[in-house]
Amino acid sequence: MKLADPVSNIPGVGPAYLVKLKKLGIRTIEDLLTHIPARHVDFTNKVSIRELAIGEIATITAQVISAQNIYAKSGKVFQVVVVSDGQDSIEAVWMRQPWIVKTLSEGTLLSLSGKLGFWGKKRALMFPEYEIFSGGYLHTGKLVPIYPETAGLTSKWLRRLIARTLTMVKIEDFIGDADFEFLDLKEALVKIHDASAQEEFDEAHRRLSFNELLMLQIERNLKKLWWRENTKAHPLRPTDDLNDFLTSLPFTLTESQKIAIDEILGDIQQQIPMNRLLSGDVGSGKTVVAAAGIFTSFINAKKSVLMAPTQILAQQHFATISQILEPFKVRTTLATSEGITSDIGSSNVIIGTHALLFRERLVKDAAFLVIDEQHRFGVKQRAKLAELARGEKTPHMLTMTATPIPRTIALTIYGDLELSTLDELPKGRQKISTWVVPPGKRKAAEKWIGEQIKSGAQVFVVCPLIEESDAETMAQVKNVTKEFERLKKVFPRFSLALLHGRMKAREKNKILSDFKAKKYDILVSTPVIEVGIDIPDATIMVIEAAERFGLSSIHQLRGRVGRSDKKSYCLLFTTSKSASVRTRLEAAAKAKSGRELAEIDLKTRGPGELLGIRQSGISELKIAHWDDYELIKKSRDFAEKVVANQEKYKKVLAYYRKKQAAPN
Repeated sequence: MKLADPVSNIPGVGPAYLVKLKKLGIRTIEDLLTHIPARHVDFTNKVSIRELAIGEIATITAQVISAQNIYAKSGKVFQVVVVSDGQDSIEAVWMRQPWIVKTLSEGTLLSLSGKLGFWGKKRALMFPEYEIFSGGYLHTGKLVPIYPETAGLTSKWLRRLIARTLTMVKIEDFIGDADFEFLDLKEALVKIHDASAQEEFDEAHRRLSFNELLMLQIERNLKKLWWRENTKAHPLRPTDDLNDFLTSLPFTLTESQKIAIDEILGDIQQQIPMNRLLSGDVGSGKTVVAAAGIFTSFINAKKSVLMAPTQILAQQHFATISQILEPFKVRTTLATSEGITSDIGSSNVIIGTHALLFRERLVKDAAFLVIDEQHRFGVKQRAKLAELARGEKTPHMLTMTATPIPRTIALTIYGDLELSTLDELPKGRQKISTWVVPPGKRKAAEKWIGEQIKSGAQVFVVCPLIEESDAETMAQVKNVTKEFERLKKVFPRFSLALLHGRMKAREKNKILSDFKAKKYDILVSTPVIEVGIDIPDATIMVIEAAERFGLSSIHQLRGRVGRSDKKSYCLLFTTSKSASVRTRLEAAAKAKSGRELAEIDLKTRGPGELLGIRQSGISELKIAHWDDYELIKKSRDFAEKVVANQEKYKKVLAYYRKKQAAPN
C-alpha cells in the first residue's frame, strides 16, 4: 500500500467505517497517518503491584487469577478481575463491560494502566485501561495517544488501525537533501503515534508541520511563477507630472506612504504585471497611495478601475479621488447598482462596486486595477474582474486591505503577492482611548456619553450580526432596531438615526450625510460601517456585545473615530463573564497596533475568521500552527528552491501534484 491509496484499501475498513472516517477528514492512508493525537495519557510509570500508590497513575503487568460479575443493591453490575504479578495480587474493577468476564480467562497476561483507588475498603485499580500483553504496548504502558474522535470511532480503534497500517504501508521520503534538518518521513509518521517521550513527538510534529506548510508554499510559488511567465502588462512610466500631483496634495505623505508608492511605481514600469497587496490600518492613507498608481496610468493614457465592496465605500473613494485628480483633468466615473454618474467613454477612472463584474465595457482594457477590502470579495470575483479588465495585456493589480496582515499570513496565504505596509497614521491624530465596559458600569458609561454629546461629540453605536454572514437578514435588522428603540429612551434629548445593510443606497447615503452635517447626535448601526465611513466629528465608538466581534473587526470599527485632531474614545460593552473573553477584549483595549491584534486573532480564531468569511481558498491547518513564524519561513525558503530547481526536486513536485489530485 502507498500513502496516496484510499483508506478503503486497508483490510477491515468497510463502508460503515469509511463514512465515519470521512467525518474526520480521513480519505487516504496518508490522511489516516497524519491524523495526529490531540493529547497523550502518560502511562509510562511501570511498577509492581506492591509499589502502587493511592491516586497515582501507573502500569502493572499481571496474570488473571479470577474474573466475575458483582451485582450491587443499586442494580449496577461491576466486573471484578483479580490479577497477580507473582508476588502480590490486586483487584481491577470495571462497570457495564460484561464481556470482560468472558474474555479474560484465568492465566491471561495483562498490562493494566490506571489510578489506584478503593473498592469498598480494599485497594483496587478502578476502571483501568488494559490489553493482553505480548511484549509490546499499544493502549497501556507508554505515552498513549488520544485522537480527535467521532461517533463510533474511538481512540482505541484508531490506535489499532494506525499501528496495523504502519506495518503494511510503503513510505518513501520525497525529500532527499543530504543537509535536510528534519526527521525522515517514515520515522516521523511512526513517532507521531508512538513517541517514547514528548521530545520525540515534538520532533515528529515539526517534520509533518513542515510538509503541510511546504505544500502551501509550493502552491503560492507556482502561482507566482505562472503569473510571471504567462502575463504581460503595459509598462506605466512616471513623469514629472506625478511629482506635481504628489506636491499638490493638501497634506504631507507619511514615510510608509512614500515607500509604498515607490514600490508600486517600481512594479508598474515592468512588463510583468504588478500583483501587490497594500495593507494598512484604517485611516493610514491607502486611497492616496492607490491614486498615485491611478494617476501614473492616466499620464500613460491608460484607464484605471477601482472596485469597492459597498456603495458607501465606492462613493467615498469617488469623492476623494475626484477631488485630488480633478485639477489635472482626470475624468472619474462612479458605477454602482444605482447607476453611472457620467459618460463612460470619456472616463479615465472607473470606480464601482460588484456591479462592475456585470459591465465588461466599463473595465475592458484597464491598465491599472485596484480592489479595495479585497477579503470581502471571493477569489472567483477578484479573478473575474481581472479577466474582464484584460484586453491585449493583463492589468497591474493592487489589492488593498485595512485588516492587518500577520507576518505568517503574509508568507503563506499571500505568498504569491508582493506586500506593502502602511504602519503610520497621518500627523495630528491622537490615540483612541479604549475601555471594556461590564454590565455594572453601563449606566455610568451612558451618562458619560450624554455629557460628551452635550459638549459637541457625535457617537456611533454598533450592534453585532446575529449570524456570520455578509448579507444582513431581517432578524439582524430587528436586533439593531430594538437597540435603536432602547437608546431613544436612554437619550430622549438627543437626535438618533438608524443604519443597516438592507436599506437602499440613497437612504443610507442620506443618513450618513445628515450625520456628517451634525443633524444627528447618535448613529445606531450594524457593522455596515466597518469600512468606508469618514465622519471627522464622530469621536465616540460604542460596540455592543463586543465579545461577538473578532479583534480585527473591533480595530476596524474603532478606526471610524479619531479621524481628526479631536480626542476619541471606544467603549466595548459586554455581558460575558468568561475570563478568556475579558482577556481578549482587554488586549483590544491595550494594543497599540492592528497588527498586534491580528496576531492574537489568528491564534484564537484562525485565518478564515481573521480575513473574512468569503475568503474561499483559506483552509485551516491540520498539523502546523499559524504562529510558527520560523517554520513557515523555512518552508517558504525551501519552496522557492523547489520551484527554481524543478528538475532537481522532481519527487517533491510529484508528491505535491498527488496531494492536489487527492479526493476531497
